[in-house]
Amino acid sequence: MDSRHPEITQRVSQNLTTARDNVTERQIRNWFSEIKDYLVAKNLFEITKCPNRVFNADESAFYLQPKGDKVLTRKGEKNVYRPGNDEKECITVLVTANAEGIMAPPMIVFTYTRVPGYISANIPESWGIENSENGWMCSATFYEYMTNIFEPWLTEQKIARPIVFFVDGHVSHLTLHLSNFCVEKQIELISLFPNSTHLLQPMDVAVFRPLKHAWKLEVQQWRLDNSGHKLQKQHFGKVLEAALKHISEDTIRNGFKVSGLCPFNEHNVKFTKLSKTSLSEENRGGNLAINAKILLSGLEDRIGRERKNSFEMCLLEGNIEWNGPIEEKTLYEIWKSIKLETNERQDDGRNNEEAVVLQPLHSSPPLNLNNEKNTDYESAHPHCTPIKDAISEEVNLQPINSKKEDYLDWEEFFMATAFLAAKRSKDPHTQVGACIVNDDKVIVGVGYNGMPKGCHDDEFPWGKNSDDPLEKKSLYG
Repeated sequence: MDSRHPEITQRVSQNLTTARDNVTERQIRNWFSEIKDYLVAKNLFEITKCPNRVFNADESAFYLQPKGDKVLTRKGEKNVYRPGNDEKECITVLVTANAEGIMAPPMIVFTYTRVPGYISANIPESWGIENSENGWMCSATFYEYMTNIFEPWLTEQKIARPIVFFVDGHVSHLTLHLSNFCVEKQIELISLFPNSTHLLQPMDVAVFRPLKHAWKLEVQQWRLDNSGHKLQKQHFGKVLEAALKHISEDTIRNGFKVSGLCPFNEHNVKFTKLSKTSLSEENRGGNLAINAKILLSGLEDRIGRERKNSFEMCLLEGNIEWNGPIEEKTLYEIWKSIKLETNERQDDGRNNEEAVVLQPLHSSPPLNLNNEKNTDYESAHPHCTPIKDAISEEVNLQPINSKKEDYLDWEEFFMATAFLAAKRSKDPHTQVGACIVNDDKVIVGVGYNGMPKGCHDDEFPWGKNSDDPLEKKSLYG
């Protein structure tokens, strides 16, 4: 297989939740824009240019018995096991640092009602020690850290206030008591965009991976120095302290940079780390965009001045439904929806570069763009050009910026018109044939039941099929 597919290689995969998989580049860029506006409005944006005043904190779990890659065993052994019942036991640690690469004292969270003295005695004096029912970070433990550990450390280090403190939006980080305290102490808490910490959180991006590797090495070294005994909780603090020394200031600084937090610049974010699914959803993802004003202009040129005037008269009279010939009903609904969309954007003061977002044809069968021949289709319609030869592999309806009608892509125009009709239809089951145009003649129409319609009106007139609704005759034309 490897020789047949040289383009394939083995890589270590990263776990990505569905929520993170759905995050798009546009959403993250919008978050940067909103946060910048917020900081500017509060006269805090200049702080993002001071690395020692930009902080981030996040918690992670450290296993008492981290798994090694391999174990030593006798040659020929087929069944190799790792003994131990507590290998999954872990302890939560909150790690905090600023963009200058300086770490604040961390906090360890134990699963005790009251932390025993023999454990706390082996924790560095400046560190925080807290307990919770499940050993996880909660609102009470984070509040205790901010008030009793972090804020006094800021004062001791003589770091200028106010500061900007980026945290994820977990409920444990955002409480009323904590908010009031931070306002009083000039600590500006800012939540990162949801489900994007793998891109925006410096601790996740740059610190935790090398820290976990260093932790594994230090645990192994501790066991070698202690006759292979398992690491116990009372030794956790000393081993973690040794592991933290492996993290350089450059590593932390780089984490803030590639996260776009300091300097505050979304262009530094590695959007290539977004999954291909989210990138595809953002670029195409079922949403087809086309310039509203050009779409309206092209449609009105095709329907003619007389029909346009009758449409405008019906709209100006305030009629909810079309009062003209029934065969023009669907075409009127399409024109009306685009017209109203254009007017709304003009009323909002938006320029003509804005795009109308068009949803895909409701429950429409997909176009067959593959190389396979459809013999039934070709025999029924010998004059029709196969779809594969008529259009490119992907029909990408991007906004058309050119104002010259000669450059208007009518393939895109009619496809978008059909999609918009399906979107605006009051009947969710109504489908509108998606017309593909080539050299100013209809190549094929994907009908309401998925069957192809004819290339020429004289050969395949509208209404030949029993399912051809009369009100869509003008649209087909």
